[in-house]
Amino acid sequence: MILRLLETIANEARESAGSDEGKLEKLLEQRLDFHVRKLGDVTEERRKEREDLLKEKAKHITMDDLHDGFDSKVTCSLAVI
Repeated sequence: MILRLLETIANEARESAGSDEGKLEKLLEQRLDFHVRKLGDVTEERRKEREDLLKEKAKHITMDDLHDGFDSKVTCSLAVI
């Protein structure tokens, strides 16, 4: 997915810049900065959503949260003499 994004950015910059190397470098830098910021924003939004979901999950008791104290499966490997 990232590779496809980088290829798209490179192709668009090549089409816009033509044969001017300085303009190509500037366009690549601008577009990469834009997408890095955009990806950072999306990542931060997803992190907040995840935290909200974990807080919501903590409010409810599920079967995974219940444990019986007598169900431990500890075995003694040493023989008692």
